[in-house]
Amino acid sequence: MYRNQYLIENAREGEYMTTGPEARYFERRKLDEKFDNFASSLKSFLVSESIDFILNKVIDDKSQELKRAGRSLCESFVEEIGTSTLIRRFERESCMLAEMALVVNEAYDNIMCKVDKNDELTFTIKPSDRKDFYDKLDDVDVTHVVDKIRQRCCDATTEYIQNNVNDKLDFEEIAADAQEKIDKIKEKSQEKRDAMVKEYTLMAKGRADVVRCRRKNIYESMVNILASKAIKNPTEYSQFVAESGSVDYDRIVDVADVMYGFLETVNTARIYNVDNRYIKTVLESIA
Repeated sequence: MYRNQYLIENAREGEYMTTGPEARYFERRKLDEKFDNFASSLKSFLVSESIDFILNKVIDDKSQELKRAGRSLCESFVEEIGTSTLIRRFERESCMLAEMALVVNEAYDNIMCKVDKNDELTFTIKPSDRKDFYDKLDDVDVTHVVDKIRQRCCDATTEYIQNNVNDKLDFEEIAADAQEKIDKIKEKSQEKRDAMVKEYTLMAKGRADVVRCRRKNIYESMVNILASKAIKNPTEYSQFVAESGSVDYDRIVDVADVMYGFLETVNTARIYNVDNRYIKTVLESIA
């Protein structure tokens, strides 16, 4: 039997509930913690939605499923970098971001002023407040930035396609050159012929390896990493595998479009400094 004066025995044996000043202290602390969590989550949500507001315009031709994936990228990014850090950058990096920071801060203050710290039921975002926030975001002119992001995404995609066309032509040329050399072998000794065929084949393989190891842009690296995952582990990455069992490159390209679109949004809008270190981190996170 517990002897603590702040505990009273519950109806079921072995269960107890607290009462008195100690109980009120813990209840107050728990409520304060929930309030702090709500306030923090609210600011993160508003910042994340403001970034997604730009990204959505960049990938407006994608499915709702892919747009949800884009929103998840924004949420993870805000969680990783930190709300306060991003707000400070918004306020100093550009007029557009400063305007968005103003919208975020006003929405935050407007929602929080309606929250009662003593009433957990008020820890919520009303639909009318969300609508007002999105309406004010719509008033921010992001057209110039969105056009620039789209152009950079288009350039990366075009480069990827052209590089793959060039690779295919290079491989065909390498194979043709090797075959031509093999066809011209005049050695009568089968042993010497086999040795020369092996030599020409190794030379062709070496040239092909040089083509495969050429420098790739970020977009192409994303596509290759996702394709490699699908090939190595088709069960875990079934979303990238077609019903026929082959790699669904269309699906992979769609996902890469969203990922690269997000990266360019963060970079071009000057939301974060996307340097080589950060790019490496992003690529490693999907490897």
